Amino acid sequence: MKRFWGGLLTVALLIGVPAAYAADDWNLWQEAIIPVYQKGNYSATLIEHIRFRDDFSEIFFTQAKIKNHYVFHPNFSAALNYSYIELKGAGNHWRDEHRPELELYPKIAFGDWVFENRNRFELRLIEGSAGQEDVRYRNRLQVTYTLPFNEKRWKVFASEEAFYDIEADAWNQNRVFAGFRWTPNKTFSTALSWGIQSLKRGSDWEDRQVVYSSIKLEF
Repeated sequence: MKRFWGGLLTVALLIGVPAAYAADDWNLWQEAIIPVYQKGNYSATLIEHIRFRDDFSEIFFTQAKIKNHYVFHPNFSAALNYSYIELKGAGNHWRDEHRPELELYPKIAFGDWVFENRNRFELRLIEGSAGQEDVRYRNRLQVTYTLPFNEKRWKVFASEEAFYDIEADAWNQNRVFAGFRWTPNKTFSTALSWGIQSLKRGSDWEDRQVVYSSIKLEF
């Protein structure tokens, strides 16, 4: 029972961090994760992602990703991905982006606690009038705690992710999230989280509040 209350207190404190830096603009990010193929330690997954800005009123980002994931060890896995992205920029101009990715997932578990450090390397091939190439590194640390009731179907989590633009030699984005995941059965789960996305514009940082929902299907 002490571990249970300790887990809830830790996540509650982490949830309080985004609240302290809340911004005015609200974003809604929605994601669907659909299995395509699985054999042994290998799995292929389709991920559809859409984002709304200006207090949920305007679509500005869509993404379709194919993820090829392989588990080498209970404490380490890797993925090769490809994303096609459409992003609305200045003047309501939509830009296309092709994004190959490499992800490395070291993690460790202590009882009901799981600590995961996702390392992602992205080659961003941006088309359109402002076409450019960009290489980016992202590092996300996530802590997950499984609640010890209801057959352990509920998890709470908190994460922080930092973005490093290799071409600009600068850390220019940060995301902090906290939320929960519910897994009612072996083939379906859903998650809801809330956080802050911080973007560096020149010498200033701009914050956005984000509500993030996702559903995941399994074979």
